[in-house]
Amino acid sequence: MNFDVDELFNFLDKLRKESDRGAVLISGAILEERLSDILHAFLLDHRTSVELLDGSNAPLGTFSSKINACYSLGLIQKNEFEELNTIRKIRNEFAHKWDNLDFATSKIKDLTMNLPWTGGPSDSKLQFIPKERFSFAVSMLLTDLLWRAKLVALEKRIDRIWPDKGRDE
Repeated sequence: MNFDVDELFNFLDKLRKESDRGAVLISGAILEERLSDILHAFLLDHRTSVELLDGSNAPLGTFSSKINACYSLGLIQKNEFEELNTIRKIRNEFAHKWDNLDFATSKIKDLTMNLPWTGGPSDSKLQFIPKERFSFAVSMLLTDLLWRAKLVALEKRIDRIWPDKGRDE
């Protein structure tokens, strides 16, 4: 799914209305989807690429593996890599623990405060509200990744024939 600007604003508006758990799980899913789009745009157009990324046993089928692959291939920047990993850790807390968990929970609050404040003036009181900080980080990442798949597609891998092979085709 390729986002456009209107869909991004619509998503962010709906995100603000979600519960803490809903906001985190939906954000993780949409960011993981962006990473999949980026990887699909970069890898060969071949069923093996699809098998790497999609399905229950896909080697690059997890949020973590997609983050690592995108960074290792130079498709995301170091700060994006670090922010995505922080969001992944927050997502994992909400996905795997069903007790009373929200942005006021100590571990969630600590992880969230590791995200950069990019939502406005540094003296803004919003920067100290974990859910606001999380939402701003997600919105900035989505904005950064909005057209990344299109940019990455310019460097798409192609099936090559290497000149130093020892046999004919």
